[in-house]
Amino acid sequence: MYSVLTNNQPNYQKLLLANQDDVAGEPHPDDVWLFTDPTAKANYSRRGMLEHLEWDIRNFVMYNGRWSSDELQFWREAHRLLRSGVLTPKNSFGHLSPHPTIYSAEYEGAIVIGGMVFNFDVGDEIVFEPWLSRLSHPGLAGPLRIGRLDTVSKCFLSHEAYPQCKKYGDKDFVILHQILYCPK
Repeated sequence: MYSVLTNNQPNYQKLLLANQDDVAGEPHPDDVWLFTDPTAKANYSRRGMLEHLEWDIRNFVMYNGRWSSDELQFWREAHRLLRSGVLTPKNSFGHLSPHPTIYSAEYEGAIVIGGMVFNFDVGDEIVFEPWLSRLSHPGLAGPLRIGRLDTVSKCFLSHEAYPQCKKYGDKDFVILHQILYCPK
């Protein structure tokens, strides 16, 4: 995942939290916009491409129109750390749909997902990583990437980044998803 910088907005954290408060505490597994940064969504809307982004998220980012339990747990953990001040939004989002907000660690900490602990240090960047992208990077153990992200200027929809997936059928996606989620 690469970082796409946004215009520096002084109230970015408030905007992000206000947008996430619409979820009313618990994330909804079928909320297509759950991981989309508000600035990225506004950019697509301004260009008249919001329907394309929604289609891409539903068909290539979510699985069967839903977020998985580990993805929802990442959302809970990230927002817990955001509200406590351990993480802050970095005024950037991921270059790949759903274009998630990138967080910067203000303090050392950990994110726990499915019993796995993902530690981070001060200054690390933390971003949601969609399941299809994780398949392409087998070293990623969970729905997140921690480290320093390079900056790019172009955004991609997942079906553009992984064009081979357009020729996959439903059974192929089931197999790919099982590879990622079935215990070894």
